[in-house]
Amino acid sequence: MPQRKAAALAGLCILVAGCGANSNRADPATTTSTAVPPVAQAALNGLLLSAPQIGAALGTTDVSVATDRTSMEDVSALVSRPECLPIYSPAEANAYANSGSSGVHRQFLGDPSNSHEAEQTVVLFPTARQASAFFAASAQRWQKCSNGGFAHTMSGGREVWNVGPISNTNGVLSTTARISQEVYDHPGAGEGGDRTAQRALTVRNNVAIDILTVSAAANDPAAVNIATQIAAEVPSK
Repeated sequence: MPQRKAAALAGLCILVAGCGANSNRADPATTTSTAVPPVAQAALNGLLLSAPQIGAALGTTDVSVATDRTSMEDVSALVSRPECLPIYSPAEANAYANSGSSGVHRQFLGDPSNSHEAEQTVVLFPTARQASAFFAASAQRWQKCSNGGFAHTMSGGREVWNVGPISNTNGVLSTTARISQEVYDHPGAGEGGDRTAQRALTVRNNVAIDILTVSAAANDPAAVNIATQIAAEVPSK
C-alpha cells in the first residue's frame, strides 16, 4: 500500500508540471503596438497634392491653384435636391453638419480653358473613429442621389447633373455624373458641351479626403486616383 501511494503521488507530480521544480521554458513574448497619433490641423495643408500632381492625375500639364480656402461652403441654395449636396461639392457645409469635423483645407485647381478642373479637400476630425463614422454615414447618404439627377443654378444659367451608381471599393466611395449645360441667359456660355464629374471620398486616420474632378472624358478615374494618393500620405496604422 505505501508503494502504491508513492507511485500515485509521483504520477500527480508529473501532471502538475514538475511539482515546483524550476522550468527552463521562457514566458510567451508579449507584443505592444504604438497607436498612431491623430493628424494635427497644422499638417492638413501638407497633405494636399501639388498642382503638377493634380495635373498628372487629370492628364494635363497646365494646372494651377485658383482658390485656396480653410472653410466649408454652403451651396444648398444652388442645388435643386438637398440629398445631392454631398455629391455636388466636397466640403459642403450641410454634408458635414453635426459630424464633429474640426478643420478643413481645400483647393480648387484648373487649366486656362476650364477643360480640366479639380477640387481637393482634406477635412479634420478629432478622432479616427469620428472620421470613420462620417464615411459610413456618407455611404448611405450618397445612395439617396444615385442613378438620378439634379439641377445646379449658377451665374448665367443652369446645369444638370445626371448621377450614376455609387461604388464603395477598397475604402473609397465614388460616383460619376454627366453634366449637361441646359439653360443659359447669354449666348455662347454653353459652347463647351457636356462634361463628366467624378466624386471620391475616403478616410485615413482622423482625416476625410473629399475630391471632385471635372473633364470631358467619360470614364476619367482622376478623383479616385487623387484621393488614394492623398490617403497614402496620411499617417495611419
